[in-house]
Amino acid sequence: HGRARSMHLGGTAPVLAANVSTPLVLREEEKRNDAVKFSWTNPNYSLNTGLSSQNVSYLLQVDRAGGNFSSPLLQEVSILSELSRNFTVQDLNAILTKMDLEDNVSHDLEFRIKSTLGATAAPLLSNSLLLKITPYLDVVVPVPESGTLYVTGNATASDWTNSPPQSQKMTQVSKTEYTITLTLKG
Repeated sequence: HGRARSMHLGGTAPVLAANVSTPLVLREEEKRNDAVKFSWTNPNYSLNTGLSSQNVSYLLQVDRAGGNFSSPLLQEVSILSELSRNFTVQDLNAILTKMDLEDNVSHDLEFRIKSTLGATAAPLLSNSLLLKITPYLDVVVPVPESGTLYVTGNATASDWTNSPPQSQKMTQVSKTEYTITLTLKG
């Protein structure tokens, strides 16, 4: 006697919705407040043995508008079994920070849900939602207002000093990134 094997028969693409539609301006002083709640319909995967009892996995995908959810800046948030996820201002801002977006500027961002059931079924993709969101700069160490940083210390030619030479000045790449190539003493 052989055991009946369950076979995947498909599902319905989830429909994604958000509880906000107006432009969002994220502010650090409101970081604990709710920013947006995404919710989506159950894809109702079915097997030849009836409706699936297996857990469905979801990825909330975020990309710049026009990135077609394939840009190197794409971010994904894994969600197990739930049909909604609430994001605080800080949660949402942290995702956007990983996308290297300019802070205090409105960005057109697309969100969608990618649902999967095991490894055998093709993923189902929801509609995409376009939201305008303005992120804030969130850093552990305050950025220098002058936009100027120098390297100093025992391994540098000038040792420890509050007036390092121009050869130890770093090049500013962005508000939060500076670079320098320097020979250091052992």
